[in-house]
Amino acid sequence: MQYAYINPLPDVPLSVQVKKLENSDKLISEVKKKREELDKLLSLLRQGDVLRVYSIRVFPLSTLELIQMVDGLNKKKVVLDSCSEHITDQSLFSLLEYYQRDFRQRLSKVAIEARRKRGTKGGRHPGLSEEAKIKARNAAKLYNAKTPVKEILKSLGIGSKTTLYKYLRHEGIQIGNYPNQGEFIGNLDDESPAEYKRKNH
Repeated sequence: MQYAYINPLPDVPLSVQVKKLENSDKLISEVKKKREELDKLLSLLRQGDVLRVYSIRVFPLSTLELIQMVDGLNKKKVVLDSCSEHITDQSLFSLLEYYQRDFRQRLSKVAIEARRKRGTKGGRHPGLSEEAKIKARNAAKLYNAKTPVKEILKSLGIGSKTTLYKYLRHEGIQIGNYPNQGEFIGNLDDESPAEYKRKNH
């Protein structure tokens, strides 16, 4: 016998669930937002029966309770059929994995929606603008030509060393106290590479 269990979801009206499960032998709906009807249904199920749901999210259960319920269904040889998740293997681990993945996805959607309402966007930050890319290329040329940092900042109109470092990294130059191959950066100000090396080596 096919039993359909229906419970309200925030994003899925009962009418949608009923339409999806209407070809079941018996529809059982939770009316008090608890689990009274579910407990009654679980006691009715026998070997060979099928428990159909729109989504495993309809079960008002914790993750542990869900695992225990599925384990009980397995022992009774009752099939759990979810229309949304297409879970048919009755595996506790695959069910739990889906349950956790679905929760993370929904949590992510909530966070994205909250950022949207605040007027901010998620995801990766945008790269350099075209103007900044030009500055980055010119900064790399001056840097490789051993031009002191202050002169690079002044000649290209770059506001800070931090921005200059970002531009240089964008061009593939690794920043350190005194890297190899003439890549000097650090407390340079007006010092040339030769002066810097003489003071620090």
